[in-house]
Amino acid sequence: AALALRCKHKELGGSEFAWIGLSDYVTEGKWIWPDGTAGPDGSGGAGYDGFKNGHPLSEGAEHFAAIQNDSLGQWWSLPSKTQQGASAQCYVCERPLFGWLPCDDGDTCTVPGTCQNKACKAGAALQCDDSDKCTLDSCKPGLGSQAGCKYTDNSQAICDDANVCTTDTCEGGTGKCTSTPIATLAVTNVCTDGFTDSGRCYRAFKQTNLNWSLASTACEVWGGKLASIADKAENDVVFAGVTKTHGAQACTTTFIGMNTLNEGKVWQWQDGTSFKYTSWLKGEPNNFGGNEFFGAMNYQGQWKDVSASPLSTACYVCERALAGPKVCDDGDPCTASDSCSSKGKCESQSLGCEDGNPCTIASCSSKAKGCTYTLADTSWLCNDANPCTTDTCKPYVGCESKAKSCDDGDCCTNDACDAKTGKCTTTSKCDDGNECTFDDCTGCGKNACVNATGGHAKAVVRILSDTTVAAFGNGTAGVDVKTNAPMGATTWTDGSVFFTDTRNHAVRRFDPKLETVNLYAGTAEKAGTASGNSVAFNLPVDIETYKDKLAVSDWNNHRIIALTGTNKGEILVGQTGKKGFVDGPVASAKLTHPHGMAVDDAGALFISESKASHRIRKLSADGKTLTTIAGATSPTIGGYKEGAAAGAQFSGPTGMVFDDAGVLFIADRDNHCIRQLQNGVVSTYAGTCLQSGINLQPGTQLSNVKFNSPTGLLHYGAPQNAASGSSPSLLVVDTGNHLVQSVSSTGYGLFIGYHFLSGQNPASEVGETCGAILTDYSVSTICAGLPFPGGITDLPNGDLFITQMGSKDPLDGTQSTNSPGLRLAQASFPCTLPNASKCSSAVCEAGVCGQLVPACNDFNPCTIDSCDTKTGNCSFANAPSKTSCAPGRFCQAAPLGSVCIAPTCGNKVLEPGEECDNGKADLSACSATCSLPCKSEKWSKSLLAGQPSDSKVFDSNKPLQARFKDITGLSFDKQGGVYVLDGGGHLLRYVASNGVVSSLSKGGAGFKDGALKDAKFQSPEGITTQSDDTVVIADRGNSRLRLVDINKATVSTLLMSGGQNQSTSTDGALATATTYYPQGVYADLSGPLYINDDNGNSVRRLADGIVITLLPKKSEQSGGLLGGPKPISLVSLADKPYLAVEAEGVFTIENQKTKTLKLGVSNVYAMTATKTELILGGYGKQTGEVLALKLDGTARPMSTAFSNPVVIAANSKGDVYVADGKIKKSQGNSAPALATAIYTLKQACTGASAGCTKDADCDDS
Repeated sequence: AALALRCKHKELGGSEFAWIGLSDYVTEGKWIWPDGTAGPDGSGGAGYDGFKNGHPLSEGAEHFAAIQNDSLGQWWSLPSKTQQGASAQCYVCERPLFGWLPCDDGDTCTVPGTCQNKACKAGAALQCDDSDKCTLDSCKPGLGSQAGCKYTDNSQAICDDANVCTTDTCEGGTGKCTSTPIATLAVTNVCTDGFTDSGRCYRAFKQTNLNWSLASTACEVWGGKLASIADKAENDVVFAGVTKTHGAQACTTTFIGMNTLNEGKVWQWQDGTSFKYTSWLKGEPNNFGGNEFFGAMNYQGQWKDVSASPLSTACYVCERALAGPKVCDDGDPCTASDSCSSKGKCESQSLGCEDGNPCTIASCSSKAKGCTYTLADTSWLCNDANPCTTDTCKPYVGCESKAKSCDDGDCCTNDACDAKTGKCTTTSKCDDGNECTFDDCTGCGKNACVNATGGHAKAVVRILSDTTVAAFGNGTAGVDVKTNAPMGATTWTDGSVFFTDTRNHAVRRFDPKLETVNLYAGTAEKAGTASGNSVAFNLPVDIETYKDKLAVSDWNNHRIIALTGTNKGEILVGQTGKKGFVDGPVASAKLTHPHGMAVDDAGALFISESKASHRIRKLSADGKTLTTIAGATSPTIGGYKEGAAAGAQFSGPTGMVFDDAGVLFIADRDNHCIRQLQNGVVSTYAGTCLQSGINLQPGTQLSNVKFNSPTGLLHYGAPQNAASGSSPSLLVVDTGNHLVQSVSSTGYGLFIGYHFLSGQNPASEVGETCGAILTDYSVSTICAGLPFPGGITDLPNGDLFITQMGSKDPLDGTQSTNSPGLRLAQASFPCTLPNASKCSSAVCEAGVCGQLVPACNDFNPCTIDSCDTKTGNCSFANAPSKTSCAPGRFCQAAPLGSVCIAPTCGNKVLEPGEECDNGKADLSACSATCSLPCKSEKWSKSLLAGQPSDSKVFDSNKPLQARFKDITGLSFDKQGGVYVLDGGGHLLRYVASNGVVSSLSKGGAGFKDGALKDAKFQSPEGITTQSDDTVVIADRGNSRLRLVDINKATVSTLLMSGGQNQSTSTDGALATATTYYPQGVYADLSGPLYINDDNGNSVRRLADGIVITLLPKKSEQSGGLLGGPKPISLVSLADKPYLAVEAEGVFTIENQKTKTLKLGVSNVYAMTATKTELILGGYGKQTGEVLALKLDGTARPMSTAFSNPVVIAANSKGDVYVADGKIKKSQGNSAPALATAIYTLKQACTGASAGCTKDADCDDS
């Protein structure tokens, strides 16, 4: 109440407030009185509290208390009067009634002083104790907010437990200490300035005048360190970051965090860890100059060592953690990656000291304060398994490999080391990469290489006869010809070839110009003993040009026949049907199973006896006397003995031939070697006698060559050339090894053929290329499978005619004949090296310069010839339009390529100008089907079998009473019957020409090969007739292509599925290729089989045992099939495969490009081809319409009287068959129907001929 003094001095204006001595000026929030005692703070603090509600204020400069000049006398906190806007102009002072007056001693750390003796005596020290044990209390002298009592947090000093892995706290007031484990740090380091991977942030920098140390310091400033790389993935990330930041190849040197500061002895990362992964550049690290102690990355991401010298421009990569545990130190130098665990402990991992150097033993020592590396004798660990390198172990560097030198000092070769064997190999440096040229090196100069064109870079082995059957057939080679164990062959003066068709008991003639085979002598397929004008044979074996005649060894008649004309022959020596060993005049001389023959320069005929005699006999040049010249002592079972001819022994001698020097070479079949007779002495020329085998290493010495039952011999090539050093080769028909080998004085090499392993089918290997001719004058390659070859002869142009016996010994009646036939190896050979430069515009024929012949010329006027410059492989495309055949012949497509076809009457090949019936009115001999063109386009429809509204399986002798479940394919035979694929019933059925409907296979879904009557299919969707007696079925449900042999009534799998894990088909050889849910198949007349495969997403072709995809599942052309409809059915027209699809249009494959022909039919569902047009059918916009699309692109309706024609096919006569039905598989107008009825569409022709009525109707011109 006493303080409620009113200040009413008018001169002061009646102030509202008066100052009192309370303030928090020294320490904000702590209000004290002038004597240092604590005052109230508005919340009921020490002593009396007179503050007005809401005071004191906590912000601004309101540090001083004033009493309000009213009846209440409440306290306010106000700013100093020196502050602008202050309103207190009065103040209240107090002093003791007795004592010293107070004064300000100028010290904020003392209470106010007292006036004594005319001076201000300092007050007592200000007490700053806040009673909090967790703070450090002190007073700061001076004025202002920073002076006065101070209370500092002292928790760490009080509660520090010396563990960096805990956070230590102090409880206010009580001072109780608490330690808490540090948790894993949160992600706080964002990586906006670099690139991230696996919780790390990287950044690539580029700087001038930079070395490794400066780069390391720069990374520390950035908050990290130079990058350490733990594996290839991280190396790729770092390298990619550098390339992306600065560009490809912009940083030739990029510093990373590796160094070897112990003078290059041990490489480690900047954090002290050793290498677990390296990516050193070849030859690095090399410590060039002795001061390369730092690591860097080159512009390809490989490592190198560098020195400390600054580079004008360099890059570096820093890294830092995005987040991770707090780092600690456990004090152990043999640990790394020390960090705080969730338990508040410092945990670590063992320091990895492995340096990747097999030359050192790595360990860690606390005494050595880290990793130590001791040299060890472990150089054997440096073996890189490369025989072409020398491997050594070097300290501090590791394994070092030096390449083996293979330089042969020849400037014409490229020398290299074979990585598999370690042997040095050489190739011609003049190889121009064009396999269609012959390459030669003439020296070391600039223009030393000669690359001659022309001739055959790789020869072709053609099949001239049907190798699938042992039979007899004359006609066009490759089409009509059939043989049965042909053995011997010889070339006549006109270039034609005569050969013995042994088991057909005939001699036959091959005309290489017309490419025809005819019977020349003998009664085909029947043995006989006659001679004279109707000569007959009993197993004729060999044939040889003898004077102006043909000598034939009639093996089982024990005689030699001389053919003097067609079917005319006389006995030269031997007694018909009487074997024996009798020398002397030919009238009484006897032979035993005569086999091979050879004629010497004087005209004498040498004869080998291959069974029960094993001798070499000689018919004198005058033909009057028979003598024995070698093997007289050979036992009846054969033997082996060298030396004088009279005492020498053979075992099954067969083929023989003389060379230019008069040496007689003999194929000693059962001794498995080649013998030679020279100057009355018999010795071994090539092979390891008494031991069969094979050794296909080129250049093998003749004594190490191996044969298996050699049968035929041919002296092949140009005569001995002393100037050039060239010499011909001896070609050996190596029957048991299924090949022809070439042997000469320089060694031997594989010539023609393919060696078949046990259990393989030789016929399946036809056409495989292998080996090379290794004579000293030729480098051509001729390879193909030769199942049991027998005889060989050469044509004037160098081509080789080879007989294929089909069994190892056709003369043994117990052996069956498999794959007999005839082969023609076509080849032209380059000149010998000394002559090569003289043939700049010509090629060599048999070693001499001749006329220029286009490479790969097969001398077939019906083919287009080309040579692949990369592989040298020849290709001969069919060219049926070419008409350059001989008069009276014409080109026709055949399975093995187009050939010139000659008209035939029965087994007789017609010569040019000959009539079909040879003047006889025998129309059955006509080779063509005769009819006049149809003059009407009207079609008549009739129901053949089944009913359109009844779906089930039911056979019947009456076709209209028969029922079909759901027809998915139609095909035909030559007898007028129809093969019906009843996919709904899962079986194959047949409608005979007389209307009888029968089931050929067992119904019900399943899979079973074997007998046709028991075979099972699953949802088959396509069928085609491949030949007269085989049918191919696309067995979609079983994911297979099935082959039905009608004659044998069997079913087999042609193309297999790839298994349960397969999701697509695979190309390749037929034995390894697979199919994936095929749903269409079409056999082209020219041989290939087209397949709608991959669940309808691809079109593939099977030809010559190879399966390829024509239309890929992923189309590379816009408008391809992949994104659109699936193909439904296949057909071939004008040598181009077509396919129909489930949308508007017909797609045709031309050079693997896709072309669309738009039609007015929404769903073309099935089609077939005639000679001039495609027959299309479908349902949708124009339900039931069948159209004919002509080759000019125009379409015409054939019939609209169908409901849902879903399968269409046409026979060879042009009649159209339609599978139709009315039962829908699902709802909707566009839904497919069950095809349960077969209709025919036949042209109602006017003025057409029913067939041949006179010879003129058979004109095939």
